[in-house]
Amino acid sequence: MPPEYVGGIQDAGVDNLKRFVENGGTLIAMDAACGLPIEKFHLPVADITKKLKPDEFFASGLLLNVALDQNHPVAFGMPEETAGFYAQSPVFQTWASSEDKSEVKIIGKYPKENIMLSGWMLGEQFLQNKAAVLEVQMDKGRIILLGFDVQHRGQTAATFKLLFNSIFYSANSN
Repeated sequence: MPPEYVGGIQDAGVDNLKRFVENGGTLIAMDAACGLPIEKFHLPVADITKKLKPDEFFASGLLLNVALDQNHPVAFGMPEETAGFYAQSPVFQTWASSEDKSEVKIIGKYPKENIMLSGWMLGEQFLQNKAAVLEVQMDKGRIILLGFDVQHRGQTAATFKLLFNSIFYSANSN
């Protein structure tokens, strides 16, 4: 690989993304990519699965039930519940921002019970009532965190709309 394409996004790129959002842009992150804005932008969000050991929590390649807030534009036209493809994806814990700079809206979350629709999982209790899809306001912009693979192969029929709605929502002013 040519050197300019090796090593991933650097500090200057992260700064540009942050400035883009602060000035009114929308950043959409899916699955593992959610970690970058959470960590680098110091959002009032954490991925609770990061601290869990494999003998406490393991879930890869299964379908999980996700309850959606149909009143939010990202979930527009979606059913109240949908199946999301989960493969060691982030699971979000949120809190109020101490600086009042970031407002978090939960768009989708895993229910308290009957989370797993298909597959095998260890540690289902860690997902109960936890967020799966978020909108985080940051200054003039927003970050949409799609915590599971909304675009995964044949599963897209159920959740691809979350990505399309996120893109459409990004065109609307805050």
